[in-house]
Amino acid sequence: MLTEVEKSQVLPVIERLSQKYKNCICHLDMHFLNVMIPSDAELLADKIKYTIIDWMNARLASPVFDYARTYVIFDEFAKEAVDFYKAAVWPDIQALGISEEDFFDTVKVCTVLRSKEK
Repeated sequence: MLTEVEKSQVLPVIERLSQKYKNCICHLDMHFLNVMIPSDAELLADKIKYTIIDWMNARLASPVFDYARTYVIFDEFAKEAVDFYKAAVWPDIQALGISEEDFFDTVKVCTVLRSKEK
């Protein structure tokens, strides 16, 4: 589904980052509509039980793809929350050793791939 130009933009980044970072199970569609919180959940964050749903896009991949794809989804549907999302997850991204350059390269890849989903 990708044009030759799009392939030349995304495939080198996917290959580079897939070799650079360790793989794990990535949801690849993580956003607030895919997190179910029971109505009787306690307000203390460490005691809330929740369920993550909609694992259709899940794959083994570097976590940078999960973080970047969620960033793209927030940017598409909740622009007012995209900066909050980045601030909330940035310490985790850095703890994984993911550079800001790699993160935003992955955002570009996820933007191109997301455009093909519509």
